[in-house]
Amino acid sequence: MKLKVALVISFVLLLGFLVSGCSLLARKATEKAIEKSTGVEVDEKEGKVKVKTKEGEAEFGAKEFPKDFPKDFPVYSGAGDIASTRVETGEGVSMNVGYKVNKDVSVVSNFYKDSLPENGYEVEQTVETSQDFVMIYFKKGEKLEGTLSISKSNGATQVNVSLVMKK
Repeated sequence: MKLKVALVISFVLLLGFLVSGCSLLARKATEKAIEKSTGVEVDEKEGKVKVKTKEGEAEFGAKEFPKDFPKDFPVYSGAGDIASTRVETGEGVSMNVGYKVNKDVSVVSNFYKDSLPENGYEVEQTVETSQDFVMIYFKKGEKLEGTLSISKSNGATQVNVSLVMKK
């Protein structure tokens, strides 16, 4: 529990300094203070924050798909405003990717309902609570499972993919 609290505090502090536009010197000093007080290694580059512990590592704030995001996972054409996180532990990798597209929720939802099975993913359940929100639960084999949410947000359609790849 202490580790989780330390990770959250570290991330919030670093993000605060990144957003506030502090100088490189101030960010480095904060990074070193966090590392010394928590034992957590922090690496901030290109707007991303990487945190390493004995239990694993995490990356926050990337503006691209994680390097090991499944190549066969369908991504709607025209994806923009990409944001992702990636957490790796001894049990596997968890990834969250969000992006926006300029199409209706129903169009994007139908794309995923068709293209997930075409790419070998099994759709376990689809929940549609309104015209503006769809949740799809999927898996591929025994080692990959996840959720996909599609919703209307500020005039665009927001797609969020959360998946877990077990070792």
